Amino acid sequence: MTEGRQGWVSDFASAMQLLTRIPLGSLGQIPESSDQSQAVWAYPVAGAIVGVIGALVYAVADWAEAPNLVSAFLAIGGMVLATGALHEDGLADTADGFGGGQNIESKLTIMRDSRIGTYGMLAIIFSVGLRVGAVAALDSVALIAGALIAVGALSRATMPVLMTILDSARADGMSVRAGTPDARFMNAGLIIAAVIVLFTIPLGLAINAAIAAFAAILFWRWLAKKQIGGQTGDVLGALGQTVEITVLIVIASSV
Repeated sequence: MTEGRQGWVSDFASAMQLLTRIPLGSLGQIPESSDQSQAVWAYPVAGAIVGVIGALVYAVADWAEAPNLVSAFLAIGGMVLATGALHEDGLADTADGFGGGQNIESKLTIMRDSRIGTYGMLAIIFSVGLRVGAVAALDSVALIAGALIAVGALSRATMPVLMTILDSARADGMSVRAGTPDARFMNAGLIIAAVIVLFTIPLGLAINAAIAAFAAILFWRWLAKKQIGGQTGDVLGALGQTVEITVLIVIASSV
């Protein structure tokens, strides 16, 4: 982590500004010397905060006696709003590029296009639907809250791992600007994510969640390398979505 309390706050603010749309007030005034590659330790913290928002939305909806499915939709919707649909957009762009491009250059061009095609729209529908279905399948507000916080942290902690083990497919873009994470900061993020997961869901579910997240990293390392020769910011978003989906399904299937 960056040395000193001010450095930690700067890292946290950098992670929040990159991964969420949550206003930070005075904390959002990040020094020009701030290094995004060092802020990766705070990614799971930012993700956990997004999960807390989803958990609070679900709890309020449940208190208002909304049906489980409605409460689940609102919870996932709250998390999407908190991130500005950043990761959903990455998943959609990746699906459009991988599905519609004929070669690496065309795939990367499609991924940079802000318009969403058929593959992208279907990817978003499946992503939201699977997450909502998994949350709605859980009957405990406490477990739902813990699961949303856990997947929020775990999904963001996996992104620096893919950035480390797979080179960027572009010479520019968000992934390049973030830089290759130093192993110390990446490992610190993984430890923080592990602590958050262990405190929010039972040990057996935490182990299954970690296995699912690791499998998602390996899958996207293989697929992205095969499709475009490396990773991009969109691929990182797609990885985060995949981790959320698979971990929530694993939790719903294990209880």
